[in-house]
Amino acid sequence: MTVTAIVDASTDYAGGVLRRLGYPDLQREAAIARLLFAASCGNGMVDMAYEECDASGDATAACNPDCSRPVSGDGFTNAAAGELCDDAGESLACNKDCTRASCGHAKLNAVRGEQCDLGAQNGQSGACCSATCTLVPPATKCP
Repeated sequence: MTVTAIVDASTDYAGGVLRRLGYPDLQREAAIARLLFAASCGNGMVDMAYEECDASGDATAACNPDCSRPVSGDGFTNAAAGELCDDAGESLACNKDCTRASCGHAKLNAVRGEQCDLGAQNGQSGACCSATCTLVPPATKCP
């Protein structure tokens, strides 16, 4: 990936706006990462209005390396803050709460096609959940 700065009076660089320019004409449907370019971030002091914290460029339980606070769904996996993954939302690999997505962990992940997870009924009275996170009809013996 290449990031190029173009001086343009109509662009709000201080507000963090990045815009797509040129070829190829491709874009993602959702943000997958944040970028912060500032000389002050990483100096160990919160000295700019956009810095929420500053841990000298390290990931800590209270601060990301880009001087933002760790928040589940921010697109940055901060292991020091207890995040196992962070895909800026629910994905095939990651749950919204930054835990790894898998069947059998009691967290429903619709992106993976899970209908249930460890007995979650999801509005179907009498149904139960199979080992593959699909609903078993009420007339069938539950596993």
